[in-house]
Amino acid sequence: MKKDNKFILYLLRAMLLILITIIFFIIPTKTISANTPSLINVPLDSWVYPVISRFETLQAFEGNSTIALNTKPLTRFEVTSLIDTVLSNLQKGKVKLTQADLLLMEKLANEFQTELSTLNKGNLAPESTLKIEPYFTQKMDLFFPENINLEKLNLLSKLGAKISNTISENSVFYLDALVHTDFNWVSNIQEEEIIFQAQIKQAYINLNLPSFKIAISDNFSFLPDNIGISDFSLQAGRDYMRWGPGYQGSLILTDNPPAFDMFKYSGTIDLNNSGESMAKINFTKFFSLLDTLDEQNRYFSGQRLEYKPIPALTLGLTETAIISYDSSLLFLNPLPFIPPYYITRWIADVLEQSSEINSNVGVDMELNFYPGIKLYGEWMADDFILTPKTNPYPNRTGFLAGAYFADPLGKGNTDFRIEYTHINNYVYFSTHPWQDHLYQGEYIGHSLGPDADQLYLELTHCLSDRLKLSLSYNQERHGEGQAGIPLPSDPVIANENIFLSGITEKQQAYQTELSYTMLPQWEFSVGLIWENIKNKDNNIGVDEKNAYFQMELEYQW
Repeated sequence: MKKDNKFILYLLRAMLLILITIIFFIIPTKTISANTPSLINVPLDSWVYPVISRFETLQAFEGNSTIALNTKPLTRFEVTSLIDTVLSNLQKGKVKLTQADLLLMEKLANEFQTELSTLNKGNLAPESTLKIEPYFTQKMDLFFPENINLEKLNLLSKLGAKISNTISENSVFYLDALVHTDFNWVSNIQEEEIIFQAQIKQAYINLNLPSFKIAISDNFSFLPDNIGISDFSLQAGRDYMRWGPGYQGSLILTDNPPAFDMFKYSGTIDLNNSGESMAKINFTKFFSLLDTLDEQNRYFSGQRLEYKPIPALTLGLTETAIISYDSSLLFLNPLPFIPPYYITRWIADVLEQSSEINSNVGVDMELNFYPGIKLYGEWMADDFILTPKTNPYPNRTGFLAGAYFADPLGKGNTDFRIEYTHINNYVYFSTHPWQDHLYQGEYIGHSLGPDADQLYLELTHCLSDRLKLSLSYNQERHGEGQAGIPLPSDPVIANENIFLSGITEKQQAYQTELSYTMLPQWEFSVGLIWENIKNKDNNIGVDEKNAYFQMELEYQW
C-alpha cells in the first residue's frame, strides 16, 4: 500500500527531535571520557588532512589503529589522539622524522594544544563553553582565453564565523555561518549589481554516548561471548562527508555537493574478546534529506565499514541508496549492513512493499607496507551484472587507483602523488530521473562524472616552514555521456557506448601554486593555470587554450 510522503518526512524529523531530547534530558553529563570541544569535526578543506595523510604514510601512527582515517570528517579528538601517538612514538624512538616533518608536527601540536593539554592532564571539564572564530577569505580569478578577445575577472569574498558551544560534557553545538558575494566582470559587457548572500555552511550537534557490550548466545560458538561498542557518537545537522582514500575525489560519497542535512551515527565494534588477533571495525550510518527531483520526494542513506586487519592494510566497504518517500519503512533500518540495501530491497519485494531505491556499493583498500609509500584504490558499482547471458547490459562501474610518496627525496620536504580515475557511462544516472545521484545539481560521487577518466599528478615541495610550492598536471577525457545519459533500452547500443562514447572532449591543465603563511592567522596563495581543451563540450573542432591567474588571501581571527 502506498504511504503518504509526509509520513516519511515526519519520521526523519522525529529522529532529530529524539536526539535533542536525549542530549538535554536523558544522557548523564559525566559518562564519557572526552573533552567537549574535541567533538567538533575538522572541516574537510582543512590543511590538517594532507598532513595526517603524510604522517600515516610515514607510519608515524604505529600503535593507533582505532581511527577510521578514510571515513571523514575526523573529530578534533581523533586528530589529537593521532598527534599524541606520534609524540609518544618519537619519545620511545619508534619513529624518526626529518626536521621538516618535525616542524609540521609542531604546527599540528600548536593547532591542537588545548586538546593535547586536556588529554595529558586527564581534565575532562571544558575550559570555556562558547568559542567564536571569525574569518575572512578573498579570492580572485583572472581568466585569459587565447582565442577570444575577452577577459574575465571573478572576485569571491567571504566573511563568516565559526561558533561552537558546549551543551554538556559529552555534547557540543557547532555553526559555520557566512556572508559571501561572487562578482563576475567581463570586458566589453555591462557590469551587474553585486549581490550578497547569507549561508549556513555547517550546523550540527555532536554527542558522545557511553560504551556498551552486546552479549552473544552460546549457540554461536564461532562468535565471541560479547561484542563491545565503543566511541559511539551521534550527529544531527548539516555537514560534509567524504568516504574513501581518493585524493581528487571519491567514487560514491564526496564533499562535491553542498553539505547534507542528516542524522549520522558511528562507532567501533570491538571483536578482540574472541581471543584472536582481530582489529576493530569502525562503522558509520546516516540518513539525509535530499532535494525534490522529477517531482519525486526522496531521501539519502549510506553506511560504511572500515577495517584494519594489520597496521599496513586498511579495507573499506561503502553502500549508499537514494530512496523514495513512498518506499518501505524497512529502509529506515538503523543497523549498518544488517542487511545491505539490495537485500532489504529483495525483502520488501517479497513482502509486496514498495522498494523504489537506487543503491551504489563500493570497496576500497589502502596499502602502506613501506614507510613513505602508500598505494590505494577504490571500486564502485552502480549496477553490476551477475548473469550476462540472461542480462546482456554492461556493468555500470568505476574505479580509482593511486600512489602517494611522502618523502621520495629523503629530506622530509617533498611529496609526490599520482592518481587515475575511470568512470563508465551511465554511472550516477538511472532509468528513473529522480534516482540520479545528484544533490542540488551536483554529483554526490566524484565530480568527474560518468563516461570519463582523469590522470592527476602533483609534486609539492616546502621551500621553508612558511613557503610551499605545488606543481600539478591534470588530464581529463569526457565522452558524450558526461551530460548524463540513462541506460539505453537496446543492450547493443549500451555496450558500444560504455566508455568515452561519441566525440571525446580532451582537457589538459598545468598548474603551479605558491602558498605563504605570513602569520599564524594569515594565509596567502598565488597560482597560474594553463589549460588546453580539444572538442569542447563534445563538439568536434571546437578547441580552446586558456590561462588563469589566481590569488587567495585568508585570515582567521
